[in-house]
Amino acid sequence: MLLLTLWIYSFYVCSLFKPDFYQAFFWPYFTFNYLFVVVLHHRYFPIQQLFDSLDCSALNLTSNNVRLLKTAIHPDANPNSSFIFSRQAARAIVLNGENILMLYTERYHDYTLPGGGINEGEDIIKGLMRELTEETGAKGIADIVPFGRYEEFRPWYKNDLDTMHMNSFCFTCSVHDELGKTQLEDYEMHNGMRPVWLNIHDAIKHNENTIKNSDKKGLSIERETFLLKLIIDELI
Repeated sequence: MLLLTLWIYSFYVCSLFKPDFYQAFFWPYFTFNYLFVVVLHHRYFPIQQLFDSLDCSALNLTSNNVRLLKTAIHPDANPNSSFIFSRQAARAIVLNGENILMLYTERYHDYTLPGGGINEGEDIIKGLMRELTEETGAKGIADIVPFGRYEEFRPWYKNDLDTMHMNSFCFTCSVHDELGKTQLEDYEMHNGMRPVWLNIHDAIKHNENTIKNSDKKGLSIERETFLLKLIIDELI
């Protein structure tokens, strides 16, 4: 970077003495050399470093400009409460024909979309890719497109708060068929979570059976089943 700065400054100094010549040749020459530096950067630096330099916030994804799919209010939650905990999550819709990449959780006996909470200050697209990689071992994540936002209010009993307001931003994307090694958190492994490819109709049937007959169902299964049905209606 220092050499590049000195190089540009030298052109500026020379332009003071021969302005006509350098006005004619400076910018084309600078543009060529800048592109040459960019090519070298792509050639010799890891792709992950290139991705880290991207400003994914340019997509400007907020609850105001992403399609609202549904607002769900748990019977024990108060959406008008003054003691609300707000959370944002990113969830991945990965299809291969009628097969879909999902997480099976033994504790809750359900299938859910890969994804989870976005860390404070984290870009939502980067958060999506991080969660998808950690939970499923997905490789070659590409073609990320916003699908919609699922809003929900749940009861929350921590830190003197009584309601959680969560916006789940859902994205379609593609990955390589073969999954790599997962990086599950301790509680996820304890709950018996694992990634699976399965037919989307079978996933819906399984979740509906859990909703109807199982006392193991968690708070997320209604959201996940709704999203799976919408995916069939709009994407398959």
